[in-house]
Amino acid sequence: GLEGVDAWSLIGMCLSVVMTFYTSSDSYIRCFSAKSRHAATVGTLLAAVLIVSIGGSVCIMGLGVRLLFPELGDGANAFITVIMKLFPSGVKGLMLVVLLAAIMSTACSCILTASANITRDIYQRFINPHAPDRRIVWLSILVGVISALVAWYIGDIIGLLFMAFTINSASLFLPTLGAYFWKRSTERAAFWSIALSLATVLTWYLGRECLPGVALFSIDPVWPGLALSAVLFFSLSLTGKADEGVSE
Repeated sequence: GLEGVDAWSLIGMCLSVVMTFYTSSDSYIRCFSAKSRHAATVGTLLAAVLIVSIGGSVCIMGLGVRLLFPELGDGANAFITVIMKLFPSGVKGLMLVVLLAAIMSTACSCILTASANITRDIYQRFINPHAPDRRIVWLSILVGVISALVAWYIGDIIGLLFMAFTINSASLFLPTLGAYFWKRSTERAAFWSIALSLATVLTWYLGRECLPGVALFSIDPVWPGLALSAVLFFSLSLTGKADEGVSE
Protein backbone atom coordinates (compact mmCIF):
# COMPACT_ATOMS: atom_id res chain seq x y z
CA GLY A 1 0.00 0.00 0.00
CA LEU A 2 0.90 3.69 -0.22
CA GLU A 3 0.90 5.18 3.31
CA GLY A 4 -1.98 3.02 4.49
CA VAL A 5 -3.85 3.08 1.16
CA ASP A 6 -3.82 -0.30 -0.56
CA ALA A 7 -3.72 -0.69 -4.33
CA TRP A 8 -7.38 -1.72 -4.67
CA SER A 9 -8.54 1.31 -2.70
CA LEU A 10 -6.41 3.56 -4.90
CA ILE A 11 -7.84 1.98 -8.07
CA GLY A 12 -11.35 2.27 -6.65
CA MET A 13 -10.78 5.93 -5.86
CA CYS A 14 -9.64 6.62 -9.43
CA LEU A 15 -12.58 4.70 -10.91
CA SER A 16 -15.02 6.56 -8.68
CA VAL A 17 -13.73 9.92 -9.89
CA VAL A 18 -13.92 8.87 -13.56
CA MET A 19 -17.29 7.09 -13.45
CA THR A 20 -19.05 9.78 -11.44
CA PHE A 21 -18.72 12.24 -14.32
CA TYR A 22 -20.87 9.89 -16.42
CA THR A 23 -23.68 10.18 -13.88
CA SER A 24 -23.52 13.81 -12.66
CA SER A 25 -26.61 15.77 -13.60
CA ASP A 26 -24.72 18.99 -14.31
CA SER A 27 -22.88 17.27 -17.18
CA TYR A 28 -26.15 16.21 -18.80
CA ILE A 29 -27.73 19.62 -18.27
CA ARG A 30 -24.87 21.25 -20.15
CA CYS A 31 -25.16 18.74 -22.99
CA PHE A 32 -28.93 19.17 -23.25
CA SER A 33 -28.48 22.95 -23.26
CA ALA A 34 -26.01 22.91 -26.16
CA LYS A 35 -27.19 24.49 -29.40
CA SER A 36 -26.30 21.40 -31.43
CA ARG A 37 -25.07 17.84 -31.11
CA HIS A 38 -21.69 18.91 -32.47
CA ALA A 39 -21.36 21.60 -29.80
CA ALA A 40 -22.24 19.10 -27.06
CA THR A 41 -19.68 16.60 -28.36
CA VAL A 42 -16.88 19.13 -28.72
CA GLY A 43 -17.66 20.68 -25.34
CA THR A 44 -17.59 17.29 -23.64
CA LEU A 45 -14.24 16.35 -25.22
CA LEU A 46 -12.70 19.70 -24.29
CA ALA A 47 -13.99 19.33 -20.74
CA ALA A 48 -12.39 15.87 -20.52
CA VAL A 49 -9.02 17.29 -21.62
CA LEU A 50 -9.27 20.13 -19.11
CA ILE A 51 -10.22 17.76 -16.29
CA VAL A 52 -7.16 15.61 -17.02
CA SER A 53 -4.90 18.68 -16.98
CA ILE A 54 -6.48 19.91 -13.74
CA GLY A 55 -6.01 16.49 -12.15
CA GLY A 56 -2.35 16.46 -13.21
CA SER A 57 -1.85 19.95 -11.81
CA VAL A 58 -3.37 18.94 -8.48
CA CYS A 59 -1.05 15.93 -8.26
CA ILE A 60 2.01 18.08 -9.00
CA MET A 61 0.92 20.62 -6.40
CA GLY A 62 0.41 17.86 -3.84
CA LEU A 63 3.87 16.44 -4.47
CA GLY A 64 5.37 19.91 -4.16
CA VAL A 65 3.57 20.57 -0.87
CA ARG A 66 4.77 17.21 0.40
CA LEU A 67 8.37 18.27 -0.22
CA LEU A 68 8.01 21.84 1.06
CA PHE A 69 5.90 21.06 4.12
CA PRO A 70 6.58 17.45 5.17
CA GLU A 71 5.05 18.15 8.58
CA LEU A 72 1.63 18.73 7.02
CA GLY A 73 -0.57 15.91 8.26
CA ASP A 74 -3.83 16.34 6.34
CA GLY A 75 -3.42 16.37 2.56
CA ALA A 76 -6.79 18.10 2.22
CA ASN A 77 -5.12 21.27 3.54
CA ALA A 78 -2.39 21.29 0.90
CA PHE A 79 -3.93 24.00 -1.29
CA ILE A 80 -4.75 26.22 1.70
CA THR A 81 -1.20 25.77 2.96
CA VAL A 82 0.27 26.89 -0.38
CA ILE A 83 -1.95 29.97 -0.39
CA MET A 84 -1.23 30.96 3.19
CA LYS A 85 2.52 30.26 3.16
CA LEU A 86 3.69 31.21 -0.32
CA PHE A 87 1.33 33.79 -1.84
CA PRO A 88 1.58 37.56 -1.17
CA SER A 89 -1.19 39.24 0.81
CA GLY A 90 -3.28 40.61 -2.07
CA VAL A 91 -3.12 37.44 -4.15
CA LYS A 92 -3.72 35.40 -0.99
CA GLY A 93 -7.08 37.06 -0.40
CA LEU A 94 -8.06 36.73 -4.06
CA MET A 95 -7.22 33.00 -4.10
CA LEU A 96 -9.21 32.38 -0.93
CA VAL A 97 -12.23 34.07 -2.52
CA VAL A 98 -11.78 31.93 -5.67
CA LEU A 99 -11.54 28.78 -3.55
CA LEU A 100 -14.66 29.70 -1.59
CA ALA A 101 -16.54 30.41 -4.84
CA ALA A 102 -15.56 27.00 -6.23
CA ILE A 103 -16.71 25.27 -3.04
CA MET A 104 -20.01 27.16 -3.02
CA SER A 105 -20.62 26.38 -6.70
CA THR A 106 -20.02 22.67 -6.18
CA ALA A 107 -22.16 22.63 -3.03
CA CYS A 108 -24.96 24.46 -4.83
CA SER A 109 -24.96 21.92 -7.69
CA CYS A 110 -24.98 18.99 -5.27
CA ILE A 111 -27.80 20.39 -3.13
CA LEU A 112 -29.91 21.29 -6.19
CA THR A 113 -29.45 17.78 -7.57
CA ALA A 114 -30.36 16.14 -4.26
CA SER A 115 -33.35 18.46 -3.87
CA ALA A 116 -34.65 17.72 -7.36
CA ASN A 117 -34.23 13.96 -6.87
CA ILE A 118 -36.09 13.94 -3.55
CA THR A 119 -38.85 16.45 -4.33
CA ARG A 120 -39.60 15.70 -7.99
CA ASP A 121 -38.34 12.18 -8.71
CA ILE A 122 -39.45 10.58 -5.42
CA TYR A 123 -41.97 12.68 -3.50
CA GLN A 124 -43.97 14.20 -6.36
CA ARG A 125 -43.77 11.15 -8.61
CA PHE A 126 -44.52 8.37 -6.14
CA ILE A 127 -45.91 9.89 -2.93
CA ASN A 128 -47.93 13.03 -3.73
CA PRO A 129 -48.31 13.74 -7.46
CA HIS A 130 -50.55 16.75 -6.81
CA ALA A 131 -48.29 18.42 -4.25
CA PRO A 132 -48.47 22.24 -4.46
CA ASP A 133 -45.38 24.22 -5.39
CA ARG A 134 -45.18 25.75 -1.92
CA ARG A 135 -44.77 22.31 -0.35
CA ILE A 136 -42.10 21.39 -2.90
CA VAL A 137 -40.19 24.58 -2.06
CA TRP A 138 -40.33 23.89 1.68
CA LEU A 139 -39.20 20.31 1.12
CA SER A 140 -36.28 21.62 -0.94
CA ILE A 141 -35.33 23.97 1.89
CA LEU A 142 -35.43 21.04 4.30
CA VAL A 143 -33.04 19.11 2.05
CA GLY A 144 -30.67 22.08 2.10
CA VAL A 145 -30.81 22.36 5.89
CA ILE A 146 -30.15 18.63 6.35
CA SER A 147 -27.23 18.85 3.89
CA ALA A 148 -25.74 21.75 5.85
CA LEU A 149 -26.08 19.83 9.13
CA VAL A 150 -24.39 16.75 7.65
CA ALA A 151 -21.53 18.88 6.31
CA TRP A 152 -21.17 20.62 9.69
CA TYR A 153 -21.16 17.32 11.58
CA ILE A 154 -18.65 15.54 9.34
CA GLY A 155 -16.52 18.59 8.56
CA ASP A 156 -14.39 16.81 5.95
CA ILE A 157 -15.21 18.21 2.50
CA ILE A 158 -12.85 15.84 0.68
CA GLY A 159 -14.30 12.85 2.51
CA LEU A 160 -17.85 13.89 1.67
CA LEU A 161 -16.85 14.45 -1.95
CA PHE A 162 -15.34 10.99 -2.29
CA MET A 163 -18.37 9.47 -0.59
CA ALA A 164 -20.60 11.15 -3.18
CA PHE A 165 -18.28 9.94 -5.96
CA THR A 166 -18.46 6.40 -4.60
CA ILE A 167 -22.26 6.45 -4.45
CA ASN A 168 -22.56 7.87 -7.97
CA SER A 169 -20.10 5.45 -9.54
CA ALA A 170 -21.24 2.31 -7.73
CA SER A 171 -25.00 2.89 -7.91
CA LEU A 172 -25.62 4.98 -11.04
CA PHE A 173 -22.87 4.22 -13.55
CA LEU A 174 -24.13 0.94 -15.03
CA PRO A 175 -27.87 1.85 -15.06
CA THR A 176 -27.07 5.20 -16.69
CA LEU A 177 -25.02 3.67 -19.49
CA GLY A 178 -27.56 0.89 -19.88
CA ALA A 179 -30.40 3.39 -20.30
CA TYR A 180 -28.62 4.94 -23.27
CA PHE A 181 -26.84 2.05 -24.96
CA TRP A 182 -28.52 -1.28 -24.02
CA LYS A 183 -31.98 -2.01 -25.38
CA ARG A 184 -32.55 -4.88 -22.94
CA SER A 185 -32.22 -2.61 -19.89
CA THR A 186 -35.40 -2.16 -17.85
CA GLU A 187 -36.71 0.37 -15.36
CA ARG A 188 -37.19 -2.33 -12.74
CA ALA A 189 -33.57 -3.46 -13.09
CA ALA A 190 -32.30 0.12 -12.89
CA PHE A 191 -34.39 0.89 -9.80
CA TRP A 192 -33.36 -2.14 -7.77
CA SER A 193 -29.71 -2.01 -8.78
CA ILE A 194 -29.53 1.67 -7.77
CA ALA A 195 -31.47 1.23 -4.51
CA LEU A 196 -29.67 -1.86 -3.22
CA SER A 197 -26.25 -0.68 -4.37
CA LEU A 198 -26.82 2.61 -2.53
CA ALA A 199 -27.83 0.68 0.61
CA THR A 200 -24.69 -1.47 0.29
CA VAL A 201 -22.34 1.52 -0.03
CA LEU A 202 -23.94 3.28 2.94
CA THR A 203 -23.76 0.05 4.98
CA TRP A 204 -20.06 -0.22 4.18
CA TYR A 205 -19.39 3.35 5.31
CA LEU A 206 -21.42 2.79 8.47
CA GLY A 207 -19.57 -0.45 9.14
CA ARG A 208 -16.23 1.34 8.80
CA GLU A 209 -17.28 3.83 11.47
CA CYS A 210 -18.98 1.43 13.89
CA LEU A 211 -16.89 -1.73 13.34
CA PRO A 212 -13.40 -0.55 12.36
CA GLY A 213 -11.80 -3.88 13.24
CA VAL A 214 -13.89 -5.96 10.83
CA ALA A 215 -11.79 -6.91 7.80
CA LEU A 216 -14.81 -7.04 5.49
CA PHE A 217 -15.43 -3.31 5.84
CA SER A 218 -11.80 -2.49 5.05
CA ILE A 219 -12.66 -3.12 1.38
CA ASP A 220 -13.34 0.10 -0.53
CA PRO A 221 -17.15 0.55 -0.66
CA VAL A 222 -17.11 1.08 -4.43
CA TRP A 223 -16.33 -2.60 -5.08
CA PRO A 224 -19.26 -4.30 -3.27
CA GLY A 225 -21.60 -1.53 -4.45
CA LEU A 226 -20.52 -1.83 -8.09
CA ALA A 227 -20.58 -5.64 -8.00
CA LEU A 228 -24.12 -5.76 -6.62
CA SER A 229 -25.26 -3.11 -9.10
CA ALA A 230 -23.87 -5.17 -12.00
CA VAL A 231 -25.43 -8.43 -10.83
CA LEU A 232 -28.87 -6.93 -10.24
CA PHE A 233 -28.94 -4.71 -13.31
CA PHE A 234 -27.90 -7.36 -15.83
CA SER A 235 -29.82 -10.26 -14.30
CA LEU A 236 -33.08 -8.32 -13.87
CA SER A 237 -32.78 -6.76 -17.33
CA LEU A 238 -32.22 -10.10 -19.01
CA THR A 239 -35.21 -11.63 -17.22
CA GLY A 240 -37.47 -8.58 -17.58
CA LYS A 241 -40.04 -7.83 -20.24
CA ALA A 242 -38.83 -6.19 -23.42
CA ASP A 243 -41.48 -3.45 -23.31
CA GLU A 244 -40.02 -2.21 -20.01
CA GLY A 245 -36.84 -1.13 -21.74
CA VAL A 246 -35.47 2.16 -20.43
CA SER A 247 -33.69 2.98 -23.68
CA GLU A 248 -36.79 2.63 -25.81
